[in-house]
Amino acid sequence: MNWRNHFKNGFDLNAAVGYRLNDHWRSEGEFVYQNIQRNSLGTYGWRELNSATGGLYAEQRGNPISNVSSRANLYSLLTNAGYDFDSYSGFTPFIGGGVGIGWLKAKSVTTNDKINIDDPNTPLIETAPAMQKSPSLYGTAFVWQFKAGVSRPISERASVVLQYRVLGTTDFKASNSSIISNPGLDGQSNFHIAQNDLKGLLTQALELNLHWDV
Repeated sequence: MNWRNHFKNGFDLNAAVGYRLNDHWRSEGEFVYQNIQRNSLGTYGWRELNSATGGLYAEQRGNPISNVSSRANLYSLLTNAGYDFDSYSGFTPFIGGGVGIGWLKAKSVTTNDKINIDDPNTPLIETAPAMQKSPSLYGTAFVWQFKAGVSRPISERASVVLQYRVLGTTDFKASNSSIISNPGLDGQSNFHIAQNDLKGLLTQALELNLHWDV
């Protein structure tokens, strides 16, 4: 079985508290919440052998797993450093980066489809109902990020900030998953897939923030 997760589109929210060290350098602690669309899809196959002879009785390869959409939630806590360049025409460009820890949560999704049964001894291909349960995603990972943008004052204490963020993580976990053929009927068969590692995420975002000096 080959489950694949495609992540695209979403939104994020962030809040940071920091301290300005001098005219250019500042440090901060930041919380980032990202809500991302997750599409689960893939393929699977199976083989049935004669228990007495070991010969192949039936097999099927390349059965599609239904494409189902859900939401993945990533929560991150980071320690950042930022550098503000000299201001030009009221705009102050900056760069920054940070490291921290992140938590991923994405629920399992169950969908109904069908499984093809290809008997090599006949030209017939039979079908049977199948229930597919995608793995849930979870775990804790190391998080890093890079930010760049510009800020512009709108009052004595407030500034509006437009920034670009790249955020990456190390690996998370994908839970056990399953496919059940003929669910609730005679001849029900259960196929279980063990827990495995999920490749880390890499997200990009364009954000509009408000900065307030106290």
